[in-house]
Amino acid sequence: MSETNEVGASLWSAIQPPPAATVKKKPTGFAADYVPLEQLRQRLLAEHGPYSWIITSSHSVQAGPPEQGPHHRYTVVGELHLVIDDQPIIVSGQGSDSYWEWSKKNNDWYFRDNAEASAEAQAFKRAAVNAGYNLSLYCKPYQKGKEAGYWLPIASRFSEYGKEKQEQSAGQSDSLGELEDAHA
Repeated sequence: MSETNEVGASLWSAIQPPPAATVKKKPTGFAADYVPLEQLRQRLLAEHGPYSWIITSSHSVQAGPPEQGPHHRYTVVGELHLVIDDQPIIVSGQGSDSYWEWSKKNNDWYFRDNAEASAEAQAFKRAAVNAGYNLSLYCKPYQKGKEAGYWLPIASRFSEYGKEKQEQSAGQSDSLGELEDAHA
């Protein structure tokens, strides 16, 4: 490589997988494992100090035909303002949740009064992912030569406090394009 990229200690910390003890497993369905909102907020405060979370948009929409039951969804878009390695950054995230949910037990729809809070939590977590936090939870592990992966181990390209590794191991890809070619 002809140039050296540097990653500061804060970004280095952000791109690390979250501590295993903070990860909650989803039992079923098409949902990724996650870090609860309170623990993510504590991590951001510990690593960056005060930050700002600003909701820039929120609204409710009819998400399905009325004959299929009430499908109002609440959507939140917000901006996370924080300082990473002395650089102020702003990242956004969007989250949504349904006011109504089907109860198999009662065979009827019931109203969920926490849709706004759930949508905001999703938006906050997605903004944090855009800043580098918990990326590994939303991607499959990358395995060279196999169809399995999308998670590129970004942190493995850097030594612990930011100097890009100069030597590449034999056969290790040097660019995202080469990594994508490995899947073809």
